[in-house]
Amino acid sequence: MLNNSADQALASGRTHTHVYLREVQSKENDSLSKIVALIANGNTVLDVGTGSGALGRALASYPGVVVDGITYNEEECVLARPHYRELAVMDLESQPLPERLAEARYDVIVCADVLEHLRNATDVLYALRARLKPGGVVLLSLPNVTHLGVILGLMAGRFVRTREGLLDATHVHFMDRTALDDMVRAAGFTVTKEDAVRRNLVDTEFASLDLQALPQGVRSYVSALPDAEIYQFVWTLAPNEVGGASAEVLDRVPAQPPATPVIDQVPWFRAQLYLDSGNGFSEAGGVEAFGMQQEGLQTITFAIDGRFDTQALRLDFSDRPGQLEFVSLVAKDRQGNTVWRWNGDWASNQTYHQCDWTGVRGWFGGRVVRATGTDPWVSIPLQAGQWAEVHQVELCISSPQASVHTDWPGLNVRQLQETLTGMSANIDALHGQAAQRIVEMELAWKSSLRNAKEELDALQRVVLLHRTQLEAMLKSRSWRVTAGLRWVSRLLSRGARS
Repeated sequence: MLNNSADQALASGRTHTHVYLREVQSKENDSLSKIVALIANGNTVLDVGTGSGALGRALASYPGVVVDGITYNEEECVLARPHYRELAVMDLESQPLPERLAEARYDVIVCADVLEHLRNATDVLYALRARLKPGGVVLLSLPNVTHLGVILGLMAGRFVRTREGLLDATHVHFMDRTALDDMVRAAGFTVTKEDAVRRNLVDTEFASLDLQALPQGVRSYVSALPDAEIYQFVWTLAPNEVGGASAEVLDRVPAQPPATPVIDQVPWFRAQLYLDSGNGFSEAGGVEAFGMQQEGLQTITFAIDGRFDTQALRLDFSDRPGQLEFVSLVAKDRQGNTVWRWNGDWASNQTYHQCDWTGVRGWFGGRVVRATGTDPWVSIPLQAGQWAEVHQVELCISSPQASVHTDWPGLNVRQLQETLTGMSANIDALHGQAAQRIVEMELAWKSSLRNAKEELDALQRVVLLHRTQLEAMLKSRSWRVTAGLRWVSRLLSRGARS
């Protein structure tokens, strides 16, 4: 039998472990609710790491859905057993799948917050490929170690292991987005969809940490990190095709971690868009997106659902002071058609906070805006129904560049100084080359002018000589004596022609 009793398992020496009690609630922002939403009627499902059976209970009402499960904890098995067709109690790190599960094939395999507990997580994920039907997928959720709460704890000098949560004492892997992607690829899968459970600091086990205790510049930087509010990654995986058989398991060499990590530190800034449907602006109604602190323009996209009547918007275009260029804010429908646009022009019904919108155009053609505080925003009223079909909003803007480098994380002052020194040297070299070219051109022009003057003088001497010779000839005795003969000759010539 697969479903051994708790007494039998305990008698065999299995260690008592923590019981994970969870429930799936459709309105709750958790990994199981997101995973359940991806499972269709009629699917066969393998739940790897059932806990107390929350997934099986949630899928019990789905027509035609059959669920098998695997758990390590015998006490969890007792709670979960009624909700699964087959339930195996086993150690994934050391035991093979029981015969009936090993022969089964599934439309969906769920690994919800389980792989971080396994030392051989990549091997287990790789082996699960063979349990999938053609077209089957793995639904995976895993905690994000780069969540803001973990970062703040480390900044306070603490890495506290807990009973549950991101730093669960039984976790043996702590993964960021890149590490998870590396594991997925090493196991022979491709990520086909990415989702995430997002939680503010106050909604986690790190709620006692005080973000405001940090210096403003540090606070802005860590809050703007792209995964700072991601509590769990929720990804859909499809097996890579191998010779036409996607589930075929081949020999492989496990990926080895790098000896020295290469970390590209990219500074980000955060923008937020708030929509008022008649009850005012609230944090719950905000959508955030991130831009990269870099030179040039960039487009930041906010994904929204405009099915309700939006009466006004508020754009928090930066989370730090500095000067930037604003080009446009564009609202588009699901087909990508523009339904509303604002290019930054002033209007009497708009409200501005901690920002100065100048009439000056910048290097990239946008309106120069100076954010004077850490919460610069502009509020714009909208006409009724104007945003009814809006699906996404695109903000074209440059990143805020502060005059004080400490307000701009990621600015390398020494490198900038070296760049400016190199530019100054290039300018000096160009100036020297230009001066030398001017001197050469001046000498060439003087030489050409001198040659032309000499040629003109020679020509004038020839003309003068010819004039002198002509005057001498006209004054000569022979010219006067022969004047009559020349007159007779001309007369005869006219008579001959007539």
